[in-house]
This record gives sequence, structure tokens and C-alpha cells, in this order.
Amino acid sequence: MLKVILSVFFLAVITTAVGYQQLQATINSSLKVAQNTQFEVKRGTGFNKLCQQWQANNWVESCWRYQIIAKLNPTLTDLKAGLYELTADSVINNIKKLTKVSKSVLALPLLKGKTYVKY
Repeated sequence: MLKVILSVFFLAVITTAVGYQQLQATINSSLKVAQNTQFEVKRGTGFNKLCQQWQANNWVESCWRYQIIAKLNPTLTDLKAGLYELTADSVINNIKKLTKVSKSVLALPLLKGKTYVKY
């Protein structure tokens, strides 16, 4: 009986360690963009749609790991519409950028040679 309990405990520890390692690897994985890239999030775009778009562009390998992370941290699914600059930083950091309001630049010509810039 003791062997069975120790075997189950050992298996649980191994499974937890491997799962934690995979979670950390997913959190630290980088977005595979060649350089800083402009990306537009349209109104009504959900987390799964965003992940599918990034997968179609070959920026991420698979979405299911990020969907698990989004279940663990639901604030990542609250995407805001706008134009964003994506970097080769981690995927999670780029998703966090998309949950903040986009700071787009609006330049209005007032006089010849003068502009008013609003951020």
C-alpha cells in the first residue's frame, strides 16, 4: 500500500513540475515578428480570433497554450480596438499591450508648416 501511495505522489510531483515548466516556457515565448510591426485590432475581435490571426501569420505556433493562460488570467481577453506596435518581446507582453487603450497619433495641419499633434 505504501508503494502505491508513494508512486501516486511521485507521479503527481513529476506531472506538476512538467506542467509548470511548460507554463513558464509558454509565458516567456517570444512573438515571431521580424521587426516592429503595426497590427490593427478591429472592434469585436476576441482573444481566439486574435490568436488565429497570429497563427496564420506564423507569429505563434499554436493557440491552445495561450488559451489556457487566458483562462488563468482573464484580463488578457479584454482586447481594445486600435492600431498597435508589436515587438519581438514575449507573446504575453504583446497581448497586454492590446488590453490597454491604443495611443494613436493624430496630426492636424493648422497653418502651412505647423501641425497640432494629439496623443
